[in-house]
Amino acid sequence: MSEGTPKCFTAYYYELDSTGCAEIDAILKQVAAAGKGFHHTEGWNDELSDGTTYITRIQAAAIEAAAELAKLRAEDDAWAGELAILRDYQRTAAVTIDTQAAQIAGLAAQLKAARAIITAMQPIIDDVVDTVSLWQHDPSRDRHPAKLGWTPSKSRCGVAYAIFDAVDALRTKDANDDR
Repeated sequence: MSEGTPKCFTAYYYELDSTGCAEIDAILKQVAAAGKGFHHTEGWNDELSDGTTYITRIQAAAIEAAAELAKLRAEDDAWAGELAILRDYQRTAAVTIDTQAAQIAGLAAQLKAARAIITAMQPIIDDVVDTVSLWQHDPSRDRHPAKLGWTPSKSRCGVAYAIFDAVDALRTKDANDDR
């Protein structure tokens, strides 16, 4: 029995400390009442004025405490189940967030690479736009990059040759289709 806890269940030869748990204290109260009613336990089974005995009272208090304990255990199990579900959601969300963060990082790297390519291609794009503009204004002009003064020493010349060769092939095809 802990010190500082008031002894509140007194029999003839003993005292029982309160546990602070109402269901257990109800059992202790019945044991103390039985000890107060009879000096020896052999009288605890004698019928009292209300038709019960101290034994049946102790047993009833124990059954009530056990029922309350079972109810609390069931509630605890239910809460444990809910907690497990929440932890699963938390783990799933963390994995999803980590996966999405990795995907975002990958997309950001791809975007950075695409921007670098666009930046590197910008001079070629500018040359193509300038040449197309020249073609639109002077259709008699020879359109091949080499005839426009582009030389293979220009790094972008190979790409330009391929673009212009494709455009010339389409123009030739269109001209043949018109005949």
